Amino acid sequence: MDEQNNQSSQHSQTPTPATQGTGNGQSHHSGGSPLEQLESWFDLYLGQKAPQLPENFRETLVKIAPYVTIVVMLIAIPLLLLALSALGIVAVASPVIASYTYFGPLFWVSILVLLASLVLEAMAIPGLFKRSIKAWRLLYWASLLAGVSNIIGFNIGSLIGTVIGLYILFQVKKLYR
Repeated sequence: MDEQNNQSSQHSQTPTPATQGTGNGQSHHSGGSPLEQLESWFDLYLGQKAPQLPENFRETLVKIAPYVTIVVMLIAIPLLLLALSALGIVAVASPVIASYTYFGPLFWVSILVLLASLVLEAMAIPGLFKRSIKAWRLLYWASLLAGVSNIIGFNIGSLIGTVIGLYILFQVKKLYR
């Protein structure tokens, strides 16, 4: 009987993505929020089980991350404002064009989600210089929002880019504290 109890306790201790450590001393339990569980799942599969980037490359990525984020923001904000301006002119000029599927409600939701993603990225910049895990998490949430925007907009190419970005984020996560 004791042998049977011992075997069942060994099976219950098998780690799952929700109970695995994150690789940086933090552990997530299955009782966490859905966002924590998703982060733990990504950490297991993109940060630990996926092919590892070389350590010196990860270090370089972390060093340039704040600057890359600033450049992306400087490019994205004017383009987003231009797109919103142009779409506003189209909406005024022709309600039929504005109601076309591409410019319909899902498009606007996608734009708003993308805008929220840009705000999170901007909030992360100061912490990226300090290698703060809070800043890393803001970039993670921004990536998730960008992924949602890509799903809403049926943008498969950008969704693939989001997955690659998540892979890189989870490869460098342990360099943030």
